[in-house]
Amino acid sequence: MLRTALHDYPVVVVTGARQAGKSTLLRQTLPDWQMLSLEDLDVREFAHGDPRAFLQRHPAPLIIDEAQRVPQLLSYIQTAVDGSGRMGQYVLSGSQQFSLLAGVTQSLAGRASFIEMHGLRLKELADGGSMPESLDRYLLQGGYPAVHARQLDTQRFYADYVASYVERDVRGLSAVQDLGNFQRFMRLCAARSGQLLNLNALANDCGIAQPTANESSVTISASSSGSSRSASPKSLLRESPIRRAMVASATPSRSTSLQPRAAAAMRRVASACPTSCWQ
Repeated sequence: MLRTALHDYPVVVVTGARQAGKSTLLRQTLPDWQMLSLEDLDVREFAHGDPRAFLQRHPAPLIIDEAQRVPQLLSYIQTAVDGSGRMGQYVLSGSQQFSLLAGVTQSLAGRASFIEMHGLRLKELADGGSMPESLDRYLLQGGYPAVHARQLDTQRFYADYVASYVERDVRGLSAVQDLGNFQRFMRLCAARSGQLLNLNALANDCGIAQPTANESSVTISASSSGSSRSASPKSLLRESPIRRAMVASATPSRSTSLQPRAAAAMRRVASACPTSCWQ
């Protein structure tokens, strides 16, 4: 899919949640391409300070990881691809899907193909010799490559993952004005994943206005948490361990940090779940 997209477009944008394996895929599929990460402070400062010189020093074909970190660079990439007319020049990747797509759709509309990566499927795990012993085990472990490759403790990995998502991806979004309210809303969405999406009820339980609930829902859908809203409409989070980590952060014993209505909602969820949900 990646090579086909590079044949047809000058730019390919690879998005997906953190730890989904984007960088590994790109290194293995395009070993001859130079790869730069804008997470590197020196690289980011160079790209931010002089985007034109940055692209001249690092000519195509080029992979730019965490491209959303320097959004103005996309306009210079547009000029470069329009001037050359060649296909397969740049691959842009990033875990902050909301920010990256916003910049690409503005500067590179019609010039970029989009690929979204998810966790490993059962067939991929089987092909790699890491097939879980049961479907239940797979649902507990999820599909993130690091969990299977390094045999990580899933509770710790996904708890850290949710914390990183909130601190690194959500905190910087202008649409999120109150991080505490967003975290409460996120937990309630996780607890109701698969149910019909009722923003009125979620807003009431969280103690926020419905417009705020709608904005938070859009943020979760468009950001890199591995979550989405279906056309049903239902509230969906793709990876069950992420849902578990989100809900576990507000278990009945820890719900004192929540507003009263949100705590009551979490207790209702807890009473409907087996004890193993919280362990």
